[in-house]
Amino acid sequence: MSNDKRLLDEDANDSDVKIKRSNLLLNFDTNLLETIDKRRLDFESEKICSVTLSKINIYCCLVCGKYLNGRNQGSPAFDHSVNIGHRVFMNTRTLRTYILPDNRAIDSIYLDQIRYSLRPTYTEEEIATFPVQCFDLFDNAYLNGYVGLNSISNNDYANVIFLLISHIKPLRNSFLIDDSLLEAEDEFLQKLTLLVRKLWSPKLFRKFISAHELLQFISNIPNINFKVNDFNDPKTFLLFLINRIMRSSSKELKKRVVAELQGKVEISSTATTDIQNQSEEVKEQTTSSTIKFWILKLELPPGTVFKNGKSANTLPQVRLEELLSKFDGKTEQHTKHNITTNKIVKFPKHLILHIDRFGPSNAFEDRNLTAVEFEPVMKIHGYSYRLMINIVHDKTKPKLGNDQLKISATSYWKVQVRNEADNKWYEFDDITVKPKEEELLFLGESYIQVWEKMPSS
Repeated sequence: MSNDKRLLDEDANDSDVKIKRSNLLLNFDTNLLETIDKRRLDFESEKICSVTLSKINIYCCLVCGKYLNGRNQGSPAFDHSVNIGHRVFMNTRTLRTYILPDNRAIDSIYLDQIRYSLRPTYTEEEIATFPVQCFDLFDNAYLNGYVGLNSISNNDYANVIFLLISHIKPLRNSFLIDDSLLEAEDEFLQKLTLLVRKLWSPKLFRKFISAHELLQFISNIPNINFKVNDFNDPKTFLLFLINRIMRSSSKELKKRVVAELQGKVEISSTATTDIQNQSEEVKEQTTSSTIKFWILKLELPPGTVFKNGKSANTLPQVRLEELLSKFDGKTEQHTKHNITTNKIVKFPKHLILHIDRFGPSNAFEDRNLTAVEFEPVMKIHGYSYRLMINIVHDKTKPKLGNDQLKISATSYWKVQVRNEADNKWYEFDDITVKPKEEELLFLGESYIQVWEKMPSS
């Protein structure tokens, strides 16, 4: 046999060996991938090593769901693979997957759903169809976007605001489509974007999510009074979120927020002393200024406070249009030294109203229980607005031993959202989402509302 023939035979044999080894490795990796348990994975919590508490270079064990640091020899992830026998790990930032302790990269379409769960991505064509019917790993049906937010402790005040932001469609679309928000150096922007994307995911492992990671980040911001376990006011939290976005690095998102939410009010003030003296210079003493606003504060008629035994049908009622007359440019507000009028001169595309039910002390007992009546569509200064979101206050059972019941200790918040696709309303209460009759919306203690400007006919 010639030397050339022998060399050809050896090459063929080497090739066969490589194929066999490749097939063995493929089978080995397939067996390892089958150890992944998606039902034990929870990507809602803070990405922090369960051993060292480090937040750098974090891997998730895809077998048990633990977060562990590193993958080199001696690292928590490496030790976990040796001592526990769990071999498959995904980097929570790069989404790359490795077999440990071999320290060998692996890829498979089987990992796509896990990568998507960590960082959902969307197309404009896809979000145009939302919401859609979906099923989680446990075959529970849900509508994406209409999923509950798990209340960790007392953070329902924050959950209702996250849902509010996520259901203002132009803002939602920016968070879902603009991938630069996920790559921004601003960690707040990254985490807020990720939360909105998970809320609208059609591939959830469970039909609810948690805002724990974002709340944990916010609670660590210096001089910010929003803690994971503390009660708070949703209106204050909404203003914090808006202002924080406006200080972010995303010019496009800031433009979008201004275009959708910001309005302007003209305030005219006349000194009452001039009127009393019948001065001919009254007009010259009237001053005007224009201020921008994110939220319009509406004041309820005074004198209706909490009393045990009050039922809904005995509570006084007021029309929403009556409360809004404060901003018609004609209704006067009298103080000791001035008469003022307010007029909306720039109507935002999404009008946010705050119905103030609590006095300066925020005393739970003294909250104003006046029911605010409203239709699903209202006219204001020639513009038509449709109600999209209604945040309501609900009292919780007072804790024993409290001498004074404060809003911060006894309030609970729910949010009701209209599904534009079928004109049905859904109420979000922790992880529970259930239909809500439109005719019954006004019976709750409405606190914050979002109205969408309708196209001119």
